[in-house]
Amino acid sequence: MQCIMSPEVCARGNDRALKWRLFVSQGTVTNDDQRVYIKIETLHRKTPTEIHSSLMEVCGVETVDRSTVSRWAQCFHEGRLSIENDPKSG
Repeated sequence: MQCIMSPEVCARGNDRALKWRLFVSQGTVTNDDQRVYIKIETLHRKTPTEIHSSLMEVCGVETVDRSTVSRWAQCFHEGRLSIENDPKSG
């Protein structure tokens, strides 16, 4: 999954977006990478909508769904530490 940053984001000088650009320029942004970003931004008290918008600016169509951002943000808000999926039962 290759993510790119739009020129508009670069022009705004958004510090977090610039850090993402450096990260992205070295490879790809995986779903786990996006979970880490969701976790950090949740700790910064960003809303799921704000987090998803930032991810969309960087990852475009490769961004996880808004509902996924909301679900993970809620888990992290409630104190979850791991970014790993829970084992599936059955």
